[in-house]
Amino acid sequence: MRIRLIVAHPRKEALTMKVAERFINGAKEKGHIVDVVDLYREEFNPVLFEKDEPDFESKNNVYSETVMKEVKHIEESDALVFIFPIWWYGMPAIMKGYVDRVINYGVAYGQGKDGIVDKVRFIGLGGVDRNFYKEQEFTSAINIQLNRGISNYFGIQDTETHLFLNTFAEGIDQKEIKNYYNTFLDDAYQIGHDL
Repeated sequence: MRIRLIVAHPRKEALTMKVAERFINGAKEKGHIVDVVDLYREEFNPVLFEKDEPDFESKNNVYSETVMKEVKHIEESDALVFIFPIWWYGMPAIMKGYVDRVINYGVAYGQGKDGIVDKVRFIGLGGVDRNFYKEQEFTSAINIQLNRGISNYFGIQDTETHLFLNTFAEGIDQKEIKNYYNTFLDDAYQIGHDL
């Protein structure tokens, strides 16, 4: 299986990037090929300008060179994986901009398109604990937004969201901190391996 991994974090040493690395290890261990799009290192421009705004009346939309190049890579892939920090209970702007520009009308959905890839996985890392997310219904909101609002909208039914929460490790004994963070890394490895 060929996986297109889109990852977003401004700091190279962030837990998000370590989770991405472990995901890659698990996927490669299973024999998958992983192509990485590191949005910050590649300085991806998330702003949707007119040239990438779809014309819903046209059957032949051609977008900017950046977008069309990325679409070609996705069309060669079997799965899309997004790994990101949860900011304001959603994706960072740079990743949302990637979705806005690349998962576009006529290339990922519409005009007879039905699923540009077979599978989509989202791995979001949030600082606040799981109970807070559940109480505020953020877990449900994030799942609906990502699985239904993005994946299902462009025809993908095999979609999952994995939330790695309490990344600030509040309430975790300092002696256990390394083991605590290793659980996130082990989970990322397993998701990559099981894809």
